[in-house]
Order: sequence, then structure tokens, then C-alpha cells
Amino acid sequence: QNEQIKYIPDILYVWREKKDASGKPIDASGKVIEQFATNRGIVKFFFLSLITFSIYGLVIMCKVTGELRKVREGHGKDKPLPFFVMIILTPLTLGIVPLVWNHKMAKRLQEECEYRGIASPIKPWQFWVFAILLSELLFFPFYYQAKFFIASNLINAHHNKYGDKKVVLDQLF
Repeated sequence: QNEQIKYIPDILYVWREKKDASGKPIDASGKVIEQFATNRGIVKFFFLSLITFSIYGLVIMCKVTGELRKVREGHGKDKPLPFFVMIILTPLTLGIVPLVWNHKMAKRLQEECEYRGIASPIKPWQFWVFAILLSELLFFPFYYQAKFFIASNLINAHHNKYGDKKVVLDQLF
């Protein structure tokens, strides 16, 4: 048996979904679940960052970090350092903070995917291999960033639909 669940048909979750009068999903306490973006991709990120002289990239990375902080606060996990704080600390630490920050972000994305029962598309070692060691080959840092956005989109999609619910296959049957 495969331990990780790549896709669970929506029909299994029909009995779990709750919505308020306006049709927005609500959690177990009746609170409306905040909706996060699930359409982030590397092509849009690359071209809009290029056109806006990296401003788009900074804004999106701030949003991704903020969303992950909000998603993780429901189950007491450690939260990532805000992106702008990392940017400010970069020159003070001679570039060490972004290395640690990216490693920890990949780890947190992996943990959150596992918590939610999603097969994690990103692992911390992939940052070191694709974004650092193979950075001379221009494709690999973009490959890592694409995996970063895929993991973020999967987590956000799950959160948008189910809130802070830990999904275990045994609970569905």
C-alpha cells in the first residue's frame, strides 16, 4: 500500500464540507475559511518579475510566506520568518539568512503537505541540489521555484476547501 495519498476524489469529502449561507466554506467552529490564491506558477512569476523589475516577485514571495504562516497557525507549528525580514537580514549576515530561510521554507512546505495528506512535491534537499549546486545550469533554480509554487498551491487549495483539517485516509472510511 502507498502511504502517501496523491489524490482523493472529492466525493469522499462531501460529508465533511460545510458552507455558510453565502456558500463560503466554514470550519468546525463555524468560522469562514479565509481563501488563498492557488494559481501561482513559474512562468507568470518569471515574466511579471522581469517586467516589474522584481517587484512582482517580492510581493508574491511575501504573500506565499504570509499564507503559509496563517495556514500553519491552526495546528501550532512553527511559522516561517517573514520574507521582508529575511531580505533585510541578508546583507547583515552576508547572505546566510536566505540559505537557511529557503531550506526551512521547503521543510515547512513538506511538513504541511504531509500534515494535510498531500504527497509533497518539495523537499529541503531539493533547494540545495537544484537552487544551489546546479544553479549554473539555468533551468534548475526555476525547477525548484516551480516545485515551491506547486506545493504552495496544493496547500492553499486544501486549506480553501477544508480549513485546518488533518486528513487521514482511515478517517474517510
